[in-house]
Amino acid sequence: MRFLQAVAADKEYFRRLNRACYEDVITRQFGAWDEVQQNVNFEFKWPENRFRKIYVEDVLVGGVWIDDGPEFIQLRELQIHPDFQGQGIGTRVVKKEIAQAQNQGKPIRLRVLFQNRAVELYKWVGFKQIDQNEHQFIMECN
Repeated sequence: MRFLQAVAADKEYFRRLNRACYEDVITRQFGAWDEVQQNVNFEFKWPENRFRKIYVEDVLVGGVWIDDGPEFIQLRELQIHPDFQGQGIGTRVVKKEIAQAQNQGKPIRLRVLFQNRAVELYKWVGFKQIDQNEHQFIMECN
């Protein structure tokens, strides 16, 4: 597995990936996928210098966005294209990020929608719920 920084030319791939990964979750949790609102949300989170592309054997399988803050690492996005889910790729990425956070002596946190099936993955690799807001669990792993 290898990672490459996303660039402006990757934006449409990430827009399609975002829909492929979230349409089902958004529909289950909120009742419908609102294309206009979801494009606004995507534009807000797109900053090209934040996403890294995930490759497995030279195949682009998804993306990850990590913020390194002073008190904790924030796993902002982990998107594995549905064609590649269930193969352990997300687990490997999360474990790698946990190890890097531990090497820095920081916890790693994330927010995950209540209806996202990834909640079970996060629990399985060691995340614990520390809070929640109106739509998301807030989880941390030390």
